[in-house]
Amino acid sequence: MLVEVIDESKKTSFIIKVDRAVEEFFKSLPFSTVLNVWKDEVYFTAPIKLELISKTYKIELGKVYYWPPDSAICLFYGVSEPYTPVTYLGEFVGPLTSLRIVEDGDEGKVAVHELDHSLSKATNLLKSHGYDVGTPLVDGIRVVAASKYVSGLRLGFTLYVEPYGYYLESEELYRHSDDYVHMALAHRVKDVLSDCEFLRFDIDEDGYAVLTIGVNDLRELEEGLRELELKYPQVIDVIRPLPAY
Repeated sequence: MLVEVIDESKKTSFIIKVDRAVEEFFKSLPFSTVLNVWKDEVYFTAPIKLELISKTYKIELGKVYYWPPDSAICLFYGVSEPYTPVTYLGEFVGPLTSLRIVEDGDEGKVAVHELDHSLSKATNLLKSHGYDVGTPLVDGIRVVAASKYVSGLRLGFTLYVEPYGYYLESEELYRHSDDYVHMALAHRVKDVLSDCEFLRFDIDEDGYAVLTIGVNDLRELEEGLRELELKYPQVIDVIRPLPAY
């Protein structure tokens, strides 16, 4: 089941996919909470008490965990690890780096998430290609967030549906600058993408390197997705000497 965590003051939200077997969590919905940031982690307290059935000491990026001492739902987006053991609950939907916008003390509302019907053509296409899909808020506007594993790598992106077409922006890869090392790296990534019709190397508004697709229609978007899934592992191989974020 999809669950949305909404920060109404910022008009933003993020989506998690929680195992339906966690009945106590779903019975608690909706509820209000406070979002906390600790190192590279966002967590919030939920009005539930779950047993630590299968505990783990090391997390996997993109997965959602429960931390018993604070009855907290935990989302990790960087290199930090949990303070003490956690248990797996589900998956984060979309690019993990979108969690950077959360600030310690933000207020959130947690509720069942329903996909926005106005975005159904795009969400149906992505679901048919095996993506987990949600329609979170970005600056008060519903967008499409999607993620899945490609060649063992987690691929996440945001898709903006505009009157003139579709714009896809990948997970942030690294912070770009105009020094020699980063410019050389950018050219290496562009070389990897040189035979792509739709997939491009770009930077986002915060100066992070990303992969983008800008197309007119769903047919071109589907072709761009094929290029993205093919090239993403190759791009990661090129940038691995650098930190992920």
